[in-house]
Amino acid sequence: MCYIQCVAYIETWLETNWINLFQTVGIVLGLVFTSFSWRRDTRTRKLSNLLALKKEHRELWNIIHANPEFYSPRWIWWLPQ
Repeated sequence: MCYIQCVAYIETWLETNWINLFQTVGIVLGLVFTSFSWRRDTRTRKLSNLLALKKEHRELWNIIHANPEFYSPRWIWWLPQ
């Protein structure tokens, strides 16, 4: 008996509030989708920044190795003189 009353109450509630439920579900799903896409964009940006940093680092070391006058035993003691 309680089950039938509960189902009847839910049906009545849905008849009067279905549009509010639909809007709420739409808003929540929109926010969830936005957070997932924002997280993916952040990860992509971090990877892009890391690759750019690695490229710049490689270019700096290539300049140092190409020009021996930049060697300084005070700063870079492990490089050959």
